[in-house]
Amino acid sequence: MKNSAFKKRLLSIIPTFFGVTLLLFLLLKLSPGDPVNIIVGPRASEEVISLYKEKLHLDAPFFVQYFHYMKMIFTGDFGRSYFTNENVFNALLSKLPNTLMLAVFSMITGTFLGIVLGILASLKRGGILDKILSSVAVLFISTPVFWTAIMLVLVFSILLDWTPASAIGDAGISAFILPALVLGSRSAGYIARLTRSSMIEALSADYIQTALAKGVSKWKIVIKHAFRNSLIPVITLIGIDFGSYLNGSVLTEKIFGIDGVGRYAINAILNRDIPVIMGTVILGAFIFITMNLLVDVLYLKLDPRVSAAAKN
Repeated sequence: MKNSAFKKRLLSIIPTFFGVTLLLFLLLKLSPGDPVNIIVGPRASEEVISLYKEKLHLDAPFFVQYFHYMKMIFTGDFGRSYFTNENVFNALLSKLPNTLMLAVFSMITGTFLGIVLGILASLKRGGILDKILSSVAVLFISTPVFWTAIMLVLVFSILLDWTPASAIGDAGISAFILPALVLGSRSAGYIARLTRSSMIEALSADYIQTALAKGVSKWKIVIKHAFRNSLIPVITLIGIDFGSYLNGSVLTEKIFGIDGVGRYAINAILNRDIPVIMGTVILGAFIFITMNLLVDVLYLKLDPRVSAAAKN
């Protein structure tokens, strides 16, 4: 039963993938503007426009264009940029490491801060510390990314001169410190709130109260039992956040000059570069599907009840 459920989950990837690509392809076709006119310019003759449309298969019916594109995708060809003529797949591979590094640093920062704040708040439920930490979590969530980025640059780059303000040039890993704090702080707010509520529920369970009555160490109960049982919803949130980071955090990459997938995507949208837009979205869909599968696997490892239900 367990293998059967996992196979069904894998098979569900196929309609999801086709649904995402078809919807995006349709939205791009319905959006105003003609990419050929952007490429050749307003003074191009009708012959030149027709030649480019034929070359890019833009003169064919909608489903013919979609079939042609999907055929390319399944052969490992994401097409070429309308403007730079670079291979989209190779370009994404070259920019993914920067986005991956930003995602990993951000997720480590956000997860650590969020879990620590959430656990401390749950242990002091209703107290002053709980109110302070809950307010900090709300502040992390509600503060706009661009404002946080500006403040961090002002303090740590300009006033203190501890970190570079941008990843442009040979800044190295240090250039990812501030972007990771910007993204990680937002995730930390959500993780802290969810960890707090999950921990409060876990700590109120009968077996926890029994263990406390028997004199078991409070921190042993908190870390070994309550925290583990509260991880299921937290893992889900972490997986979703990490997937969004890997898709490219557009605003953060743009502000800090990180040459990643997000910055690549926003430039493509501004230029209506359809092959690049499609390539970044397909990469994003693949990442989200993969992260959902990993979260499902973690469910089985972290919660014996889920594993038992899958076997029945």
